[in-house]
Formats: sequence, structure tokens, C-alpha cells
Amino acid sequence: FDRIFSGKLNPAKAAMKGDLAFSGNAATAMRFQSTLSDFIRLYRQAKQGVGAAL
Repeated sequence: FDRIFSGKLNPAKAAMKGDLAFSGNAATAMRFQSTLSDFIRLYRQAKQGVGAAL
């Protein structure tokens, strides 16, 4: 999870290589790929905020 949302692991490439497995509809999962950059940005901001609070 952290590697995906920190931008270190591309989930589409990892799934193709067999490094990432999921259940469900692959076409639906691929549609969400376009929103990944927003999730990565928000995850990084949240992670920095938590780190700053400690």
C-alpha cells in the first residue's frame, strides 16, 4: 500500500508482472488508474502532516 501511494510502485505494471494480485474486475481497476496521481499527492501530504505532528 505504502509503495503504491508513495509512487514507488506502479500497480498496473506490478499486476502484469504478478507482483500484485487483486480480485474483481480488471477493467474497473484500470479505470481507477487515472485517479492514482491525486491519491498519491494526497497520501504524501497526509504522511508529511503526520510526520510533522510527531
